[in-house]
Order: sequence, then structure tokens, then C-alpha cells
Amino acid sequence: MIAKAVQQWWRNFWAALLLGLQYVYASSMRSKRTVAIGIFTVVLVVCFVALLQNTIARSPVVFMKLAENNVGEYDLVLSPRLGLDDEDGEGDEEASKKFTSRSAALSTRNETALDNLDLLPNLQVGLNYTEISRKLEPVDTVRGCAPRWTLFSSIANAAEPSRNGSAVVLIMDSAKEQEIGLGRDWDRRPLGQQEVYVSSALLRHIGVQGAMGERVLVGLSPTQLAMLAGIFTRDRVSVVFGQIVISAVHSQNFTIPLDVGKILSEQLGISVPSRQMNVTIVGQDIPDEAIQTFVDQWVDSFFPEIVEAFDEDGISFEATVVDGVDDPLGKWPSSLGNVIVMEMKWIPKLIETLLPQNRALQRLFLEALGLSVDDLHEVENVQIQDHALMVLVQYADRASTYLLEKKAMRKKMIYFSDQVSLALGVSYPATFKMPLVKMLDGLSYFRMFLDQIFIGTLVIMLGLSIMLIYSLLLSDVEEKTYEYGMLRALGLPHSSLFLVLIPLSFVYSIPGILIGLLLGWLLSIPIQDALAYYASLPVNLALDGSAIGMAVIIGLIMPLVSNIFPIQRALSKTLRDALDVYHASTNETSVTFVKLENLGIELWQTALAVMMVVCGFVIYYLIPAAFVMGNMPMFLGILTAILLGMVLGCSLIATSVQPILEKLYLKLFLWGSDRNMEDLIRKALSGHRTRNRKTAIMFTTALAFIIFAGVMFTLQASSFAQNSQVLIGADLLVFSVSWSQPLQEDQMRAYLDAEMARKDSRVVDYSFASFPISASPDMSYTSIGNLASFPSHTVFVVGVDKTYLRSCFSNFYLPVEVNPQFSYHDVLSTNKPDVVRSLYDDAGNSTLLGLEDDGIVIPPDTTSVKTRSYALAQEDLRGGSNNAGILLSAEEVYVDYFDVIVTEAMRPEMSATVNTPMRLRSRTTSFDSSYAQFTYLAKIRAMLKKLPGFLFSSYGQAAAYSSVLVTMDSFQRLLERAYEVKMLDRISKGLNVTDTLSAKPPLARLFVNLKDDVSQLDIEEISNGLRTFIQDERTVLVDTNQVLAGAELASSIILMFFNVISVIAIVLCFFLLWLSFTANVRENAWEFGVLRAVGLSSAQVIRMYVFEALSLIFAAVTLGTAIGIVIAITLTLQFNLFTEMPFAFDFPFVLFFTVVSMAIMVAFGGSYMAARDLRKKQIAQALKGN
Repeated sequence: MIAKAVQQWWRNFWAALLLGLQYVYASSMRSKRTVAIGIFTVVLVVCFVALLQNTIARSPVVFMKLAENNVGEYDLVLSPRLGLDDEDGEGDEEASKKFTSRSAALSTRNETALDNLDLLPNLQVGLNYTEISRKLEPVDTVRGCAPRWTLFSSIANAAEPSRNGSAVVLIMDSAKEQEIGLGRDWDRRPLGQQEVYVSSALLRHIGVQGAMGERVLVGLSPTQLAMLAGIFTRDRVSVVFGQIVISAVHSQNFTIPLDVGKILSEQLGISVPSRQMNVTIVGQDIPDEAIQTFVDQWVDSFFPEIVEAFDEDGISFEATVVDGVDDPLGKWPSSLGNVIVMEMKWIPKLIETLLPQNRALQRLFLEALGLSVDDLHEVENVQIQDHALMVLVQYADRASTYLLEKKAMRKKMIYFSDQVSLALGVSYPATFKMPLVKMLDGLSYFRMFLDQIFIGTLVIMLGLSIMLIYSLLLSDVEEKTYEYGMLRALGLPHSSLFLVLIPLSFVYSIPGILIGLLLGWLLSIPIQDALAYYASLPVNLALDGSAIGMAVIIGLIMPLVSNIFPIQRALSKTLRDALDVYHASTNETSVTFVKLENLGIELWQTALAVMMVVCGFVIYYLIPAAFVMGNMPMFLGILTAILLGMVLGCSLIATSVQPILEKLYLKLFLWGSDRNMEDLIRKALSGHRTRNRKTAIMFTTALAFIIFAGVMFTLQASSFAQNSQVLIGADLLVFSVSWSQPLQEDQMRAYLDAEMARKDSRVVDYSFASFPISASPDMSYTSIGNLASFPSHTVFVVGVDKTYLRSCFSNFYLPVEVNPQFSYHDVLSTNKPDVVRSLYDDAGNSTLLGLEDDGIVIPPDTTSVKTRSYALAQEDLRGGSNNAGILLSAEEVYVDYFDVIVTEAMRPEMSATVNTPMRLRSRTTSFDSSYAQFTYLAKIRAMLKKLPGFLFSSYGQAAAYSSVLVTMDSFQRLLERAYEVKMLDRISKGLNVTDTLSAKPPLARLFVNLKDDVSQLDIEEISNGLRTFIQDERTVLVDTNQVLAGAELASSIILMFFNVISVIAIVLCFFLLWLSFTANVRENAWEFGVLRAVGLSSAQVIRMYVFEALSLIFAAVTLGTAIGIVIAITLTLQFNLFTEMPFAFDFPFVLFFTVVSMAIMVAFGGSYMAARDLRKKQIAQALKGN
């Protein structure tokens, strides 16, 4: 029985399927227009989905190239670990044992033996590239490695030496780097002997033309060569003299005179000025570490004299300029500035010719290589690659890995670095750096924001496409209703009818998918080519797998789903209505009877309940989970989902307002005799409400999308530039990373003052900023808090020049509150107060409102411990007191207070205002962990939300480790107190050494503000002028315009992507509007005949349809614009929550008016073209529906 039922079911199934195929074939031959429309819609959607998803999948290449332009194509950088603490690769414990054994041996020597102490041991210079390459060869994650050297140098025009500058010499093996794909866009030939490539900007500065065979003179610092090679460093000199003093301390109590200059002259073979070091030893129990720390500080003050003597005999050579380099193209970091490129294989011969120019360097270099002076000619045979200052290791699967999201990328790169470390050995004496990963980490937030915009764009555009398919198929529902009615009349049941109609969806989907994928692939070629050109990667013409999969799934499912609902609507009619060819959907009236006990909960109520449950789950679990797990993509994905919900919700709310606006616009459009048609048009609007609602929702959503997406894409494209400007601070930034190597203030000031004195000066102003005072070797830390120091936070106290706000990007200077006691100058052409200048002009004049209305009041001494002046407090230190808290007198505290500028974050964190007295503390730590702590009174001059070049924020979390700005004089006062305590502390420990403190604070940064109309050539000239005062690689010049130029192309690609999306949205809207307006006219052909019969002319009837379409369009434009602006402002405010940038709203006027103009033309054209066909018919034909 069951078997017969199954057989019967199969027979019915195959019969229905065969009937369906026959019906689809006959229907396709008869209704070619319907089939063409169906296929076209699938083609459009599949093409769009494939194109969009493929672009999204490949877009991370923009961030990869942006990072490579800034830090180079460096996957892993190996650098030698220099210094005695770990010279052989041992850990800290082994290094400590070696230091102890050396000290013990020295303690047994006499003073005469100290004179014969070798200053420097023989060392292996740099990294052994051959060994590294051999060990890494079997590692499957390594594509290869290449050696490099970088040296700081001077360069001059050989024919005119007065035209000179500075640069970084980059020595590389170009053949090896090409083999491993380093600098994939570098297409220059390998260099010959004494040939160089030079940065084009530098060539222009010194008056040399590239590719013309002109010569340049390259000068190198012998000290720098020795330091970079690890054969002569400040640390080694310090250790040697530390051993001398330690051996003397362990001998007896005495005063030992040491002629440092004599010892160095004998050891190095150079003429070092005589410098006596008189050390009074009191007691033999001073720890070796304490003495060594003291010696370190002493050598810091004397080392520049050693360097000057070492560099007295400089080394230089002439070279031929092969060509200028405009863009490194990822070959090296753009932050290096001016670069001179040389080929590594010619370096040994060059060294052989250069060493005799400096005897000290020759001796040290040969000893480090294990050669004697007589073996100088052997230098030519030295494998220089086995003494590399860095080895660049390239990852095998780098391109695809850097396109992954942050966590996946880091996981692969960590595995890669682990494999390299295991292959080399855990104790291998090299440091590991991954600059590209670090840079991409910094860009990851921009990428995450952009990815969420892409995803939101995809969802919205998919929704528009689905609605278009549905509307296109629904447009023929009246015709299909009659056909399905005939099939039912012939006895075909509903279940079989569905099976018959399933093949119809495949008629649309299969050709549509094939053609859509082909078109999507063709349209993706120029986009792929643009991305590949920007990233200098091979063009990958294949569509991404995710793009193909998504397009195929949507192409199969959507025609099927879109067929079901129109068919279901047609089959829901009675057989009589289905066969009534004069039946119109706009005239139908339906009555539904539902028993009360069957009513239950309606569908919309169920949907609302489910939505509320989902929202609760998202808010109470997913959002906290995203924070706890640190999953920013998940968090931003939730925000995107909420955004899409806002768009959908606003669009649905707009449908309730749409009829009101339609009536208002209709009254505006109708004038004269046309006002008589108002009731007829209103009836038409009401009768077409169902179709018009879908059209209005789609057009409103599309227009809102174009507005808010345009704003967000523009914001994303500009955010990198803005954040770079805030981080850098000014048009030109020169900064040093070492306290011991500050900027050459006097020379730079003289150069910039001369530049500003010119009539055609290109410099508006400049300003210096000091290092954070905590970077001083005499200072442990500084903190600020309320008077009770609860709470109190560690801060970076920085001294700034009076002209700072005239020298930075003042448009990002955002003061929140300033002290109202003073009148302020404006910052340049803005109305913002110059609070930094006020620190100088009104120094020491601030009074606290309500506390010091009559001037500064010094309170009486109420402590049980008598306060004393700083001079009296020094006695504690002379007596050997540890952990001395210097309790200054009330007069010193209240009169010599500090004016400060702080971050707005102090307000929520400490309840601070400009009228709140603050406690500023500084601590000086000595070499035996004792410290002296000073407490000062600070008065806030201003609280800032943002300041270019510094970390300022309005969020309380940013209060810790924020910057506190003071005048240079105040900064120097803090340094002097710390220095004096340090000297007294040395005396208390029995080390009587006289030292001096610089009269000016060491400066870390120079900010230069250039005029708006300055050219790039002018910027290059000023930059190269400042580079002449840069003496080593620890000082860097950053050109903001150059940094922004690297991001400009990336921004253009992002905006190009948005324009493509906008064009797709416009196309979708065009077809939907055209379909809607023509369907409205076609479905009301009978009404057209009736209106003609009662006396309306054809022109009046056509105008009636046009006015209906225009009312619909203008109402949708109004609502879509309002929704788009609201969403765009919301997104901008949300983005500014993270960046705290000034609010900026960039409305996409061009695209907006393009869409609106297109919609108006479609309203005219669609209504007119459809009505024109009816006008050609006789009234009787129109009434019959023919």
C-alpha cells in the first residue's frame, strides 16, 4: 500500500515537473519581455554582489601598501644586540657573572696595571648573514633574507662643496633583495663601484642632476662607523673607567687623579683633550653597581669631547650619481628622509681605501675583524655581508597574510617569528622587530571602521536589489493571475502548481548568474587593476571565492523567493476573480472573517517580540562580551547592525509621513485649471499606495544611504590625514629620541630666524619642545594631583616655547576652559586664546578665585616639623639621609608656584578646574635607590581637549601619562633642583665630583609652521636646510605633506569605491522608479479610458500621472534627505567619540543632485512614455483593457 502511494507520488511529481518545463518554455516564448526582465534583474543583482564583495575582500591591500610606504616592506628585521651585557648572546645572569669576574680581576691589580687595560675587546661585528641564511633555508615560512647597513653621512656637490646636506647611506644587496621580493616595485639596475642613487630632493638641494654622471662627495663619521659596528660605544668607555674606579675603591681610602684624555689617546691613537677626573674615595664598602652608575653619568658629560677627537680626521669619498629617487616604493621607510643607496659588494674595497684616513678607526676596525695593520689589503676580501647591521627576513605568504584581519594576521606573524627564532637559536644575539605588523596594528581601527561601512553598504544594497526583483516580478502579477486561474480551471491542484512554477525561477537564475558573474568579473578588472597598481602587486583577475559564493547563493534563492510571493498572491484569489480579465487590484475590496478563538497573536506582534528579545541579548551579552574579549570587530559589527536597524526603522516611519508630504507637494505642483484634477490624483495616489509604498521605501533608503555613506567614506578618507596632523603637530617636525643627543637648538634657531627674516619667507613661525622631564637621568618620575594627592597620576612634564600655538596645526587646538583672569592674544587668524603665550606673558600672576582674591597669601606654618628652605634641607643629604622628602617652606611653595596647561581629562578624573590648586611632585632617584622628592604648587592656566603634538583628551582614562605643559624656565628650574640633589647625594656617598648642568633644557622636538601656499620644492629646501643640523640617526625629520601624500591615493581609491556603489544604487533606483511609474499607468488603462470618456483630454490625463509621480518623488526625496542627514550626523558623532576631532560634515552634493535629477526625469519619462502608448488607443479599446 505504501509502495503504491510512493509510486503514485513519484508519477505525479515527474508529471508536474514535466508540465512545469513545458509551461516555462511556452511562457518564455510567449512572454519574452517578462523573462528578459527577470533575467536582467538577476544579472544586475549577481553582478553587483560579486563586484562589491570582491572589492571588499581585496580592499585591505590599500592599508598594506599604506603601511609599506611608511615603514618599508620589512616583515622581520634582525639587529645585533650591542653592549657588554649580552655580547655573546648569554642571558642577564651570564653577563652579570662576566662583569663580576672582570671586577674581581681588576681589584687585584695595582695602579700601574690599569694603564695597560685594553679599552675594547675584539668582537665579531654585526650579524653573520651567511649563517642566518643557512639556518633559515629549511624554514618553510621564510622566503629569504638580505643584509643591510645604514649609516648617517654628509653629502656635498663635488664641484661646489659649499652646497651640502645630510643623508642616510643605505648599503644593500640589490640582487638578493630582488630575489626575495623586497622592494617589489624597485626596477633600478644594480650599482657599480662608487655609484650611488640619491633622493631627488637632496640632489635639488645640493645642485646636482641625476642620470647626468655628476659627482658628489660623501662624508662619513668615524665614530658612527665604530659605534654601529659595536667596536666603540659610550657603554664600553663607561665600563672601562668604571673598572678603574672600582679597583681603586677596593684598594684603600684615597684620592685618585685620572687623566682621562691621556688614557684614551693611548688606547685609541687619537688626540683627546686632557681631562682630569679626581675621585675622593671614602670607605671601601660602596657597591660596584653604585660606582658604575656614577661613572655612567660622568662619561655622558665627557663623551662628546671623545667623539669630537675621534672625528677630527673624517673620512670621505667621491661617487657618481646614477639617478635620483623620488619615491622609495617600499624599498626603505619614507621616514628615513634623504637616502644615498650603495651596493654592498663594493663596500669592502671602499673600506680598504677609507680606513687610512683615520688611524683610530683603522685600528679598531682591523682588530674587530681579527686583522693587523699590515693586513689592510685583506679587507677587500672580507665578506661584508657577514658583518651586517641588519638582516631583513621576508615572510613567504606575506601578501595574503597582511590582508587578514588583525588577530589572524598577528597569529601567523607570531608563528613566523617563532620559527625564525627557533631556527637561529633562542640565545642568538639579535633583536627582532616587525615594523610592518606594528604599523598595520595602528591602522587596524581605520580598517575595522571601513570594513563595517562596507558590510553595511552590502546589506543595504542587497535589500534594494531584493526589493527590485520582487517589484519587477510583481508587476506582471495581473497577467499571471489569469494564467494560473486557467491552470486551476483545468484541474491542476495548488501543490502541483507550485512544483510547475519552480523551474520558472531557474529560467531567471541560471542565465542571470552566469551573465552576472561574467559582467561582475569584467567590471572588477579596472578596480583590481587600480588596487594592484597602487599596491605594486600582480593583478589578480580572478573573483574572490566569497564573492562567487555569495553571488551564486543570492542568484539562486532570490528568484525563487521572489516568485513565491507574487504567485501566492495570485493563487490566493478566487477562481472567478482570477479569470476576470477586467479585474483591477486597485478596485478590489476584500472581507476576511476570523473566529475569535483563532485570532491569537498577530504576525507583527510576534516579530516585535522576537526583535525585543534579540535586542536584549545583544545589549546584555554580546556588547559586554565584545569589551571583555577585546573583540573590536564584533563590537563595531553590533554598531553596524544597530545602524542598519536605524535606517530601516526611519524608512518605515517615513511611510506614515509619506502621504502627508505627497498631498503638500501636490498642492504646490497644481496651478490654474490643473487644480481641478487634485481629487483624481489623490485617488490615484491612494489606489497605488501599496506599490508606491515599496517604491518610496526603496528610493528613500537609497537616497539616505548615498548621503550617510558619502559622509562616512569622506570622513574615513580624511581621518588618516587628520590623525597624522594631530600626531605630528606641524608641517615640519624634527625630533630626537635620545636625551643625550638633543636637537642643536642654536644652529636651528639661527637658520629659521634667517629664513623668517626674508621678504618672501615661507615660514610662519617655529617652536621647540623639551623632552619629558622624566626622561632625564636625574629624574625618576613626575606626578600631578589635587592637594591631597588623591587621586594622583604620573604625567609627562614638557617645556614649550612661547610661540608653540603659532607653530602647530592650530585648527586641532581645542581649549575647553581658560583662566578668565587674563586677556589672551588670538592664535593666528582664529578666535582661540593663545594660552601658551600667556604662560610667559603672565607668569607668576595667577591667583585662585575665592582663595587669593587679595593676592597670594602665604599660610602660617602649622606642621609639627619645622619647615625649612631648600638650602637648609640640603643638610639632610650631606648627612647621608635616604628617601628625603624635601619639605620646602610655605613661601617657596606659594610664591614660586608653577603655571601649567593640562588635559581636560583632569576634570572627570580629579574634579579639576582652572581655579583648582594642584600638587606637582617630582622625584630624583640616585644610583643606590635612594631618592629626594619635591612637592610644588601648580595653578592651571588652561584645560585642553586636544593639542597637536601632545596627548590631550577629554576622557578621564587619558589623565594618566598625559602631558603637562610648562615654560622652558619652569622646566629648567625642575631640572636644576634634581641636579643639585644628585650632586649632594654623590657627596654624601663619598664621591666628590664636580659636574655642570646645561643652562638650557635639552630639546626633543622642533615644530615648523609653513605658509599655506608653500610649494613642495620650498618644503624640500627648508627640510634639507634643517637636516644639515642632524648628526645621527636618532634625530628624524618628518614632512607632514609627504606623509599625507602617501595616504592621498588610498583615499582616492576609497572614494572611487564609494562612487561605484553610488552608481549601482542609482541604477537600481532608476529601474525601480521606471517600473513603478509604468506599472501604475499600465494597470490603470481602464481608468484612463474612463477619464477620456468623461471629457479629460489625453494631455490632462498624462499630466495627472506625471503629477502623481512627482509628488511621490519629492516626498521621498524630502524624507530620504532628512534620514540621510540624521544618520550621517549620528555616524560622525560616533566616529568623533573615538578620535575627538572637530565636527565636520561633508555633504555629497554632486551625487545627491544627480540622484534627484535622475528621479525627476524618470518620473516624467516613465509616466509619459507609458501614458503615450495608451493615448494612441481608442477610448473603447482602453475601456475593454485591450
